[in-house]
Amino acid sequence: MITLSKPVVVCQKGDVLTPEQCKILELFEQTMAIFRVKVYASLVGETFTQLINEDEDEEDEDEDMFA
Repeated sequence: MITLSKPVVVCQKGDVLTPEQCKILELFEQTMAIFRVKVYASLVGETFTQLINEDEDEEDEDEDMFA
């Protein structure tokens, strides 16, 4: 178990993190980024499949990304 004797600020919003800062955040299980991928289409061999219509995508942009 990891404990600190006093409060410590590891980083501020917008900082470029060092490897040491990243390791500290990892040890305390603090997520600093959300990675999302939106797949619009797929191409398997010669088969193209459109998965998301551009009109549908515009509706999704208003969603809260941290909900």
